[in-house]
This record gives sequence, structure tokens and C-alpha cells, in this order.
Amino acid sequence: MDYIRYFQTYNDYFWTLNHYQDDFGETQYVFEIPNGTTIAYSNYVVEVLQLLSDESIPPLGSLLLVIAATNPDSQTSIALIEEFTKSTKTVNSFPNANLSNVAQTLDFLKLLAELPSEYKSGDKRILLFKTIFHDCHNRLTREKAKSILTDFEKNAFDFYTDLKPISFNQANFVKDFRTIALLKHQFPLVSSLLKALTGLPDEEISAQFEEDLLELKQPSKKPTEFVEDLIENPKTFQVGRLIKQIWSGLNIPLHHNVPSHQPMGGVSDLTNKGDFDRLLLSEFANDEDVFMSRIANNEALYILREIPPQDTKKTRILLIDCSLRNWGNPKIISFATAIAIAMHPKTDIACEAFALGDTYKKVDFEKVSQVIEGLNQLNGKLDCSKGLQAYFDEQYSNGSALEIMILTTPDTLNSLDFLRVINENYDRINFLITTESNGIIDFYKIKNKARKHVQKIKLDLLDLWVKNKVKGKITFSQNSNEKVPIYYPLERDYHAIALYKNEFYIFLNGNLLTFVANGFEKGFRMVAQGIPFRSKKFMLKENTKGELLLLVLEKEDGMLYSCNLDSKEILSKPFSKAISFVGLNFFSTQNNVYLTNSEDYWEIGEDLEFKNFAFKKIISHQQDSYITTLYDFINSYKQDYNRYNVLRRINTCQVNLRKGLLEINNYNFFNNSFINTQNLNSDSFDRFESKSNLILKRVGPDRISVIRLLMTRLNYSFHESQSILDKDLPVIQEDIMHHEAESLKYELEKIGAICYIEMIYFFSEDGSTIKNNNGILELVSSSEIPKIYIPFIVNRPTAMSTDLEFAGNEYFLPENSTLTIISVDEFHQKYLKPFVNHIKDYVS
Repeated sequence: MDYIRYFQTYNDYFWTLNHYQDDFGETQYVFEIPNGTTIAYSNYVVEVLQLLSDESIPPLGSLLLVIAATNPDSQTSIALIEEFTKSTKTVNSFPNANLSNVAQTLDFLKLLAELPSEYKSGDKRILLFKTIFHDCHNRLTREKAKSILTDFEKNAFDFYTDLKPISFNQANFVKDFRTIALLKHQFPLVSSLLKALTGLPDEEISAQFEEDLLELKQPSKKPTEFVEDLIENPKTFQVGRLIKQIWSGLNIPLHHNVPSHQPMGGVSDLTNKGDFDRLLLSEFANDEDVFMSRIANNEALYILREIPPQDTKKTRILLIDCSLRNWGNPKIISFATAIAIAMHPKTDIACEAFALGDTYKKVDFEKVSQVIEGLNQLNGKLDCSKGLQAYFDEQYSNGSALEIMILTTPDTLNSLDFLRVINENYDRINFLITTESNGIIDFYKIKNKARKHVQKIKLDLLDLWVKNKVKGKITFSQNSNEKVPIYYPLERDYHAIALYKNEFYIFLNGNLLTFVANGFEKGFRMVAQGIPFRSKKFMLKENTKGELLLLVLEKEDGMLYSCNLDSKEILSKPFSKAISFVGLNFFSTQNNVYLTNSEDYWEIGEDLEFKNFAFKKIISHQQDSYITTLYDFINSYKQDYNRYNVLRRINTCQVNLRKGLLEINNYNFFNNSFINTQNLNSDSFDRFESKSNLILKRVGPDRISVIRLLMTRLNYSFHESQSILDKDLPVIQEDIMHHEAESLKYELEKIGAICYIEMIYFFSEDGSTIKNNNGILELVSSSEIPKIYIPFIVNRPTAMSTDLEFAGNEYFLPENSTLTIISVDEFHQKYLKPFVNHIKDYVS
């Protein structure tokens, strides 16, 4: 795409480009709504595009819609845009317009208009544009954006001089409005936009959006309820699991007042210190030498006046080390300890907490989001001496009303800078608490500039963070919520097949499929996909509600998982250490599932409880029957001739503009087969760009450098980075441009990590997309052409399908299908050629 096509104006569209003479006689070009309001001066639009082009730029019409919605007179502009979309002329020009997309576009524009005025002007307005267009549909890459803007800047005068609007363009209308409509899914509420813009938790967002944030009006929860909320949130689970155990061992004051003078009369009314006007009269009866001697040696007696009792409570100050030495487990334990002290159910001491690094920052513990924000406080220095000194210099005032507690790691006590600050302020510090990565917490009391050990607490992190965690429920989401109307091709794997209720299932790469009618003359029906496990030891079971459960045995982490394929919930349980994994296998009888190592048998209950089965002879016969049936089926499957060479990855994708053919992985799709490419030198192509996931295969020797890179390059928190690296084959970044994935892959591999790039889908300039769904290509056009499904197999005829019609190899046609069978030529004429021609017309 060149700059002329990008800035092209259209007749009868929602915007036009006019020019006026300003007060200095210079020509100013202005984007306007016809017969309506001004959208923006062209200079401003170009300036915004320049700022956005560091990542990508949206279609021009999409940008103008957003600018109009954030102008001071946005209500008028949106009303005029809505009137344009409903006008008879527009509807007649574009009878197949997707009105729901238009409605969602208008809804999103109204959301933008509701934003606080501060986000619709100045730098924050630019931030708004960058936020919403960061990963939008139909955007142009950084390279194309820079090229377009550079060429426009060079030829702006000629462009404005030769400005010639063309007739209303259907594809351009879809592109501009669909881009905004899809943003409504990403930002459904005003609060969603504000959170994306500010990074603030819900409670920091303006009170004018109370309807969106109704949950914030709930009364403050009890400490025990708050702890449960922490446990339920994955980002604060580890902190929440420690608090109750710390409560049970905590041995520090829970009630504390400033000591007061309360004389009770008698000799307590006398003291040997005071002012001369309070000397006892009897002291003056001594001769001068004795009198002076008693004064000098503090032996003279004074009257002690009564002082009213005081009841000034102390404020407990918790200073949490967030420097490099305290990262990881020590920091999590420090925050758990601080929350346990501040929110003990029996304490009445007011507490304030500060995170220490190069400086100090106040942190709160009233809401889960505040705890998450506190955990995200990180500092790359080796100790927090600067932040601690800054706190004492700037915040410390009335020492008698403060109780200072410092939470750090024992390694920090070896830092000379830290010890210097501690020694200079020993009289101000009351407690020193150290936390270690193995769960040990030591409490020290500081008195008379000496450190006295008060108590030690040992937390069983493995038990708290692993064994108890599996009692909770987590969920998984399928890769695709839409059902594919045809059967799947499948590569052979004879070790991942199971028999359940006379049906055979295969579980590969997180996908559960079933053999159709236990035969091999048809493809495979997808039961569930996107399941986050890769083990080949699996079995199925129904619960009491009739829901299908997938049981998976993961040897690597010693866990048994139960995936509810209906509710998408996952239950898990650690496997007993007394049971060896060697030779351990599933088998089933009707709806009962068993595990056996050929010596012992355990029945698996619905809640993953293990029931030792005593009648070994009876159950062993059932196991033999299961194994025989399964092996006979597998042997038949091995001898089946219906073997398909399935391609599960798209490496390249383009349209041969001369031949009008779709070319994928150097295979031309012709008739109903993928054939090796034979291109001529005269052929020209429209190459699709790809969106990818970057997946980490191995962290490498320098884990901390990988964490730093994720934090600096991707703005992940330390906790997020650590949790990503702890996963098996974690996705570092998803749905990004291929060149971005390559750039990050290069940086990660420079520090010893190993990554690979997973292609998600390819997209053309007109917005059409192609992706590979477990061996089935899904073609989605930016026009109104129905979605097309093509099994990606080579060297054998394949099939083509929409949600209504089917053509080609009936191996992929479901039994009792309602699809209408048509010829291959008819399918090409109705669907595939329009798909390709729409791309050709757009780029030509």
C-alpha cells in the first residue's frame, strides 16, 4: 500500500478533506464530517500517525473515527456518523453491510466520548490512541507505516493539489468500521479503557463509573475473608497461603500504647531530678558545701508533679526490602509477614507499609489489587540502604509514636551500606525481621542498640504452595470455541489411544479426538482442544452430573489431573509417593476407572481419591479384557491404508496474482489438492504477514537475566516473569508480529535461552486471514464470503467446506451430516475464487 491509497478520499463517505485560508493567508487542510463538524487538521492527523508508527498505524478512517469521538463536540460528531451509517444512500451502496459491526463501532465511540476530559487532550490523548490501536485489526506494520509517512511528507503538496475523491468503497467501509468494532470486545467498558491507560486497579478509577465498578462499594472484609481472596487470586496465592500459618506462630505485641507517667502519691512524688524551683525546702537546711555536693551528685530531692495519664497509640511502620537480594521467595514471605502483622484479627495497632529500594513507596493491603501492586515493586540494587535512609530523613518524625519494623533477607545484613544505615538509626528501629527462601522467618527485637532474637518460624512452602494448591479449581479455555463442520485428519500415534465405553479416543498435543464408529474410513471428530497437558497416559470418566472428565497422569510433576470437558474446570492432586510411576497405566470397566502397576489396583473416584481395590483376581481379568480389546484395535489401525500426510504448520502463505491461486508452504491449491509449486519468473505475489506466539523451550543457565529481559522488554512484573518460566513450554508473548517474535527470540537466545516461534495465523492487506487449526486450514475473508475449511494434507485429494456446503474427499464428511454436497468446481466458483479475487482486487 502506498501513501496515495492510504490517504485516499471518497465521495459520500463519513469524512472528507477540505482546505481553508488561515489568518496568515496559508492554506490549511482539514478532515471534516460532510456538512458537519471538523474532525482534525491534517497536520495533527499526520503528527498522530508519526507517533503511532513506532509500532503500527490503523486505517486512516479508523483513526478519524476515534479522533472525532474524543473531540470536545464528540456527541455531535457521533450522531452525524450514526446518521451516515443509517442513510438510505449508504445502505443501498452496501446492502450486505454487517450492521452489528456498525452498532459495535458506534458503541465504542460513545465509550470514548465518556472518558474523563484529561484523557482526551494532550499527551494522554496520544496515550489513548496508542493503547487502543496497539494490536488492532487491519493495522499496518511499522515498516509500511514509516514508508507511507515518509513518502507522504515528501509529496504532500502534490497530493493536496491533485486531490481527487473516488466513489464510495465497500471494502474500505468494512475495514474502517470493523477495526473499531473489534475494539469493543477488547474494551467493553469505560473502566476497561481506564485500566488499560493507567495500569491502576479498579479502586483508583474515577468514581463516576460506579456502575462498572459496583463491587468497589462492598464493605471492608474481615481479615480472614481477605486472606481467602488472596488465595483465590493466582497472583497472590502464595502470599495468601502463608498468612494463617504466620498468624499461628506470631509472637509480637498486638496492643501497644505509649507509656505514660502516672504517679500514685507517697514517695513516688519525689525524684532526684528536676528544676530548682521544685527543690524540697528541707534541702536548704543543709550547709552550703553539703547542699552543693548533693546537687552535684544528683542526691538532692525534688517534687514530682502529677502528669495526666496519656493514651497515645503507636503507629507500626513496616519497611519491606524490595532490592535484588530479597527477590523471589524471601520477598513473597516478607509481604506475607507484613500483611499478617498489619491485619492480625486481634491487633488494634495502626500500620503503614513502605517498599524500599532506591527510595521508598507506600503500599497498602486493603485490597487484592493493592497487594499485587506491592509485589510488583522491584529494585535492581543489591540492598535497600538508600531507600531506608531516605525514609528516616524524610518521613521519620515523632519516634515515641512510631514502632519501626524492617523486613529483609539475612544476606542483606552482609551489606556494609545497609549495616551503616542500621547502626546510625538503631535507636529508631524496634524490630528486624529476616526471611529466607526456604521459609524460615527470624524475629529480632532491637533494644539498647543490641539485637535480641525473639523467635523463629519455619514455613513448609512445599506443603502450602503445592499440596494445598491443587485442592482449588482452575479453568482452561479451548483454542477455538467454534465447531469445525468436517472431520479432522490425524497423524499416527499408537501410544496415545484409550478405550472408554466401547469408543476409542486419541489424545495428542492437548487435543482429544475420537475415532468415528471405531472405523478408519472416516476422519476424526474433535471432542475437546486446548487442554494444557501433553501426557499420553489418560482415561475418560463421567461424573454424577453426566459431564465427561479427562483424567491425565503427569509423571513430570507427580500429579493426577481431572479436566471437566464441559465446565472447563481442572482438579488436581499430588500422586502418592508410595506408588511408583514405573509401569503405571489406566484401564476402565464401564464407568469405573482404575490405575495399576500390575501388582496393585486403585479405583479413581470423582474427587480423585484413591480407593485400594482388594479383589485383585476379579479386576485383573477385567484389565486383561481391556488390554486385549485395545491392542486388537491398535493393530488394525496400524494396518489401515488411509494414511494422510498432515501439515500442521504454515510457514509461508501468498496469493499468486497471475494464476489466481492460493499458495501455502510452496504448495499451490488447485482443484481439491495441494500440488508442489512451479512458479514462473513473471509471477507476482501478494504475501501474507504472520502473527505468532513466542514459546520458551529452555530457560538456559542464566535464569535471572531472562527474568530481567522479560521485565524490561515486556513490562512483566518479577512475579509474572517467574511464574512464566516455571511453566512447561510457556508462551512468552502471544499474537505478535513475526518480526517482533524474531527480535525477542534473538535477545533471549543471546543470554542462553532456547525459544521457538509458533505461527498462529497469516493475514493479507485486505484483512483476510488463514490459520491452521490442528490440520484444517480456516480461511476468513474480510468481505462477506463465508468461512472456508480445507484439511491441509498433501499427496492425496482433500476436501473443502463452509458451514453449509461440502465438496471433495468424503473421508472428511461427517456421518449424518447436514452439509449440502456440491462439486469441486462449484465450490471454487462460489467461495474460493471470490476469496482470492477480493485479495487481488485490493492489492491491484
